[in-house]
Amino acid sequence: MRHQARSAKAPSSPRTGNAATLRAALRAKGTDAPSLPLLALLALAIAALLALTAAPTYAATPNFCPPGSAAGQCNGPEAVAVDQASGNVFIAEGNNARVSEFDSAGHFLRAFGFGVSDGAEELETCTTACIGGAGFLFRPVAVAVDNSAGPSAGDLYVFNGANASVEKYSFNSLTAKFELLLTFGSEGTGPGQFGPSSHPLAVGSSGSLWVGDVERLEQFSDVGTFLSEVALGGAVETVALAIDIDSASPAFKDFYTLTPPAGEENEVQTVTRPASGSYTLTFGGQTTVPIAASATPAEVQQFLEALPSIGRNNVRVTAQESTIDQVGFGGGLAATDVEQIIPSGGATVETSTQGSPGTPGVLSKRKPNGELLETLDASGHPVALALDPTTGNLFVSDQPATKQAFPGSATLLELKSSGEKVRAFATGEVMGHPQGNALAFGNTAQRIYVVSSAGEENSAAQAFAVPPPGPLPGG
Repeated sequence: MRHQARSAKAPSSPRTGNAATLRAALRAKGTDAPSLPLLALLALAIAALLALTAAPTYAATPNFCPPGSAAGQCNGPEAVAVDQASGNVFIAEGNNARVSEFDSAGHFLRAFGFGVSDGAEELETCTTACIGGAGFLFRPVAVAVDNSAGPSAGDLYVFNGANASVEKYSFNSLTAKFELLLTFGSEGTGPGQFGPSSHPLAVGSSGSLWVGDVERLEQFSDVGTFLSEVALGGAVETVALAIDIDSASPAFKDFYTLTPPAGEENEVQTVTRPASGSYTLTFGGQTTVPIAASATPAEVQQFLEALPSIGRNNVRVTAQESTIDQVGFGGGLAATDVEQIIPSGGATVETSTQGSPGTPGVLSKRKPNGELLETLDASGHPVALALDPTTGNLFVSDQPATKQAFPGSATLLELKSSGEKVRAFATGEVMGHPQGNALAFGNTAQRIYVVSSAGEENSAAQAFAVPPPGPLPGG
């Protein structure tokens, strides 16, 4: 049964009246008219104020589930889903062994898992004091909400990586706790079994559950009975799955599957600095200013980014040893066999990992029987997928490389069901490396929710307001 909707706090409105305050403060002493120098200062101040207050409409909320194991914190968030009736957001945290629930504005409501309240090996729901759960009993790696009009509307399906099964949960509004309704599936390759791969979940318009597996999709009833299997062909892994459940949509009941990029490598070069003095680095025919042998990796990165042949956010320099730095290429130079940096002044450079584009990910549109209708995206690097249940539009996280990708390198794309690109947004704003069903669309709030589990420091949950149509990458 659908749990009761819970109200969301409205975000606070921006402050007003700053221009009037500045105008009053800058008036010339003893007169009602501002002096000319102060007029110029006033203009600069107002311009700066407008730059601060006129944030782009796609700007994300701050990370509303920061790293940690306490209530409202995340560790290893791997998937996200939205209850379209209440607007509430559910995040599957693999490392915290629990599912956390937030309202549409990102305020923490509760979490459930085994031992999340007091450490007992039983299903618990916590609200104010939460801890990481028992991962050997429950490791949620995928989550889906039943947004159909069926008898299980509002219930949650969770793929439990601890025992290769699907578990169905419902929130009891009387006890204010989540209850386990049923468990089904096991490890294997037969009907109703799941192989060692990603297992994205999606609920169809009739309330049946679909589970992604290697080479196939499996269908189950709302009581866990195996119904059918759809062959996808090829030994490929499905990392994201979405189903159009809007009966008014031209793509009603169509499936969208996403297979990940493979074999991509970002180039890594190792720079050994001289013991003293200074040195230079040349890339693309352009040479840095002299770099002190004692320079920090951050300083070396700044010198490299100052070269037009590299540019900002396209390299990352880290210390390997006291005199050895690693230069990792990403951003616009990701997954590319770039030329080797030429050193001088006693420095040396070696290529430790050669860049390679590999095979891009593929976003496909299919009939319910698995027949391929069209390939929507095979040229970029689609790594995460969500669907707007009202318009049928798709949201895709497109990222330059799946390996060693820089946090913030993803771009969010909106596509029509035909594959036509509508808009691109949030480049440089997305934290971490969202993959699979790490995107979810909230119809009520008109927001895209994004989670990432690329290292604990990048564990994040963000909400992006959907912007008006704008320029596309390269447009």
